[in-house]
Amino acid sequence: MTLKLGWFTTRGASSRKIYEAVQNSIQSGELDAEISFVFSNRAAGFEKVTDDFFEKVKSDGIELVTHSSIDFRRQKNGKRSENGTPLPSWREEYDQEIERLISKYNFDIGVLAGYMLILSKSFVEKFPLINLHPALPDGPIGTWQEVIQELILSDARKTGLMIHRATAEVDLGPVLATCEFTLDTTEFYAAKQKIKKNTNLDKSELFKLIREETIKRESPFVTALLQEIAQGQITIQNISSQTNALLNIELPVDLTLQVEKSLTEN
Repeated sequence: MTLKLGWFTTRGASSRKIYEAVQNSIQSGELDAEISFVFSNRAAGFEKVTDDFFEKVKSDGIELVTHSSIDFRRQKNGKRSENGTPLPSWREEYDQEIERLISKYNFDIGVLAGYMLILSKSFVEKFPLINLHPALPDGPIGTWQEVIQELILSDARKTGLMIHRATAEVDLGPVLATCEFTLDTTEFYAAKQKIKKNTNLDKSELFKLIREETIKRESPFVTALLQEIAQGQITIQNISSQTNALLNIELPVDLTLQVEKSLTEN
């Protein structure tokens, strides 16, 4: 049975590469899936990079659904969400609006690809959603910038990515899959030696290297996991933090070999 996807993004900037990789895999027949709709919490005219992504989605013949969270917050005179605090009331209302807008589409899984809002508890409990995080399960949480800074500060020897079930607890949902790569190479070591005491970490060569190595694995990693799900190897229904209760598969699944093979082929 063809896997039906809902696609959630904000700007469609860096995440556009993931979208295009999945679309290419679908069109080539490697992935038995279809994207039922793309949702963005930005509106047309907000910025060119987002408008360009919207045009790409439309040219692919995929339904585009947009609803500006910025405009919605202003209409409600709401405050911005803050880390570590409950979501403000307008966020619950906004997610109810999203639910209304996407209710006519059938989808098995929602893919959060560069979606910058924390979703409400009721929303993530109603829909099976998976989220890409740029670290391993025992690695840093937070934004990708915070993750890389923590990797540098902790002198990490390896890192990677994980895809987990989205829950109300940010970056703490049950992990479905991982892939990893080493930071213990000559190139990374040389970049590390250039960091001085007062170096701005996010301007360092090491920061840039980690980001580049992470980004180039995002698309093949997401595609590989969706292939596993489409083939029935993994289900995100009825999973615990350790095992897939339906298929008795140990989770997370390590997709490093598939990802690295994809990188050498492209």
